[in-house]
Amino acid sequence: MIDYNKVVVGRQIAFYRQQKHLTQKQLAEAVGMSVSYLSEIECGSGSENSSISMKNICNIAKVLEVPLDVLADTNIEYPGSKFPIANAILNELPSLTPGQLELYDKLISIIVK
Repeated sequence: MIDYNKVVVGRQIAFYRQQKHLTQKQLAEAVGMSVSYLSEIECGSGSENSSISMKNICNIAKVLEVPLDVLADTNIEYPGSKFPIANAILNELPSLTPGQLELYDKLISIIVK
């Protein structure tokens, strides 16, 4: 079972929602959930055992046009951090074409190796 940090996922959702200039109400309606539940997700609140379903994460990622794994990525730094170039790239990912994303993926694969 893949474990994820719900606080990180919530921060990522809020970050990419704001990048798309969507309100919580607009995103909640688009994915079919209540605004209060989305707010709870973005804040990473709820009980220790509560979690967001994979279906909801997938729906949110689809509406935000963000790869699913990005929402659970603990390595993303936010604007104003110590990695401004990495942040600029990450901020542009949702707007890249499929061809550009493929090239980006290949480049990252080379760097990781």
